[in-house]
Amino acid sequence: MHPTRHDRVVSKPPPHTCASTGAVVRALATCALLTLALTASAARAQPVAAIEDRDAASLRARRDFSPAPCPVTLAPELGEVYCGFVTVPETYEGPRTIRLALLVAKARTPSGRAPVLYLQGGPGYSAIREAPFILESGLSLGALHETRDLIFLDQRGAGFSEPALDCPELDDEEADASASLRACYRRLRGEGVNPSAYRTAYTTLDINRVRVALGYTKLSLVGTSYGTKPTLQRLRGSPAWLEQAALIAPIDPLTNVFENAPRLYQRSLELLDATCSADPRCLATYGHVRANVDAIVDVLALAPREVRFTDPTGEPQTLLLTAELVAEGLYELLAVTELLPVLPAALKEAADGSYELLAAIGYAYLAGDDERSEGMRLSVLCAEEVAHSSRARFVAAARGTDRVVAEHFTPAHVRGYFDPCDTWPVSPATPLLELPVLSHTGTLLVSGRYDTKTPPPYARSIARFLRDERVVEVEYGAHSSDLVCEASILTSFFAEPGRVEASCARRPLEFAYREAAPASSTSTLSIEAPRTVRTRSAWLRAPANK
Repeated sequence: MHPTRHDRVVSKPPPHTCASTGAVVRALATCALLTLALTASAARAQPVAAIEDRDAASLRARRDFSPAPCPVTLAPELGEVYCGFVTVPETYEGPRTIRLALLVAKARTPSGRAPVLYLQGGPGYSAIREAPFILESGLSLGALHETRDLIFLDQRGAGFSEPALDCPELDDEEADASASLRACYRRLRGEGVNPSAYRTAYTTLDINRVRVALGYTKLSLVGTSYGTKPTLQRLRGSPAWLEQAALIAPIDPLTNVFENAPRLYQRSLELLDATCSADPRCLATYGHVRANVDAIVDVLALAPREVRFTDPTGEPQTLLLTAELVAEGLYELLAVTELLPVLPAALKEAADGSYELLAAIGYAYLAGDDERSEGMRLSVLCAEEVAHSSRARFVAAARGTDRVVAEHFTPAHVRGYFDPCDTWPVSPATPLLELPVLSHTGTLLVSGRYDTKTPPPYARSIARFLRDERVVEVEYGAHSSDLVCEASILTSFFAEPGRVEASCARRPLEFAYREAAPASSTSTLSIEAPRTVRTRSAWLRAPANK
């Protein structure tokens, strides 16, 4: 099952101009405000340029790279691979330095084209941990390895970078979560770490430091989910050394991720319901998706169900299914491209009283260890989202939505997003991150139609301010990605600027149906292995042990 993506041409006025908005008063007012915002954006961008100009001479004289053994195991046939650390300032304003971990896979057939640096999502996930799968499978940006160097960079505070803002204190599930988080913060502060330094603005500066330290004159970027934030900010001003950039599941700087979450959950649920309802077989077999979800939540709100099922390893499992768990789980499952064809079946069966399939796929995709650096995630979210959000607006955004959405974003649940920031104090992020990014660097933007977190309207909003952009909408996609199709799209974009081969994106979403097995009354509904897709982030999951 290789779901599909769809490329669409974005119709927009000439970039950076207001003439095409017409004479309508509202349009003129909007245009005037935008002009002021862009002027402010240019003014605020100057400190970044000033820092890089000031450091240029010393950067050329110093190659701040220290080789180190690779922390992951790679197949020998991948060719030359090396690892190490790049030293960067912790705040770019003081003497303390930190070390960024990276893995470089040298091109097997060098082409002279710019290497590609990969920024993982999260915030807080490791790009290096993904390197073995990406390189050995040849999927996603792994398809570029034949002719380009690939750089897997663990962002400041994440993965194998030093310090990593991990919080092992949270591993004790019996301990008070707030106390554990407070202990993690105090420990890091005692080690000299400044949690306010681990954020998008400084990661944006780190990218050029890494380029210079590795001796590259040019660089291209690929960012996924949260990784698109520093990638997009790096596009600001179109630096001469930046050749191309790809934003996969991009986050729009003009939106508030937290306050938009209930509306995006509702949007994805409505889209899946509409797609199934427009398909005669899906409608006849599974009925209306939203009605089934309402029925599940109504029943479980009265009496939770203990569900026994078999996990993907064949082990028996037991799960207490509640209305709250379904509301939280469905929000995440709707973000997984691979599961969209199966969800109508799972929801219909659950509405009819059989919860095994829904519990099994939820367990397969959402259970397990989370290798995210929780402290880095909080440093970013508390400074860049929570600092500019309010509990009241977050809760208000869930009003008028389906019951399952409202159940997920209750005042008590919303506290799970905000309260940790009281324990993790950081300074608010610069308003520059909330302004449009103007750039004439060739940029690819890819998003999935059903995405609950970074939907296609985000990509189209970003594209309005780019001079040389290509926008691809995955017709069947969500927040995760079909890595086979993604490899095709990325290969065409980086091979021939201005051209994107995205025919794989045009297949519509096709639903799965149970088929009777030969010579048996048992029906089957296959679910492929999770490794054909990569979930981009847990961007809006409340912290562990909330």
